[in-house]
Amino acid sequence: MLIVSGILALHRYARVRPVVITVEVLVVWSGLVTLFSGGGLTSAPGIALAVAVIAAFASADGRAWFDR
Repeated sequence: MLIVSGILALHRYARVRPVVITVEVLVVWSGLVTLFSGGGLTSAPGIALAVAVIAAFASADGRAWFDR
């Protein structure tokens, strides 16, 4: 889903932005569950990357990217 969303984001389709943010929130949630259920720090890079993507897509520049 993220690969397709990433490709569609390159084409600046406005409906992709909330989908990517939603999927990344699920990635953060999954990573936190793994982290706190004894999975160790192996999920930390995935959480950090997902948070960075959410921040980028939620920023003013991210919103402007999808305004054609």
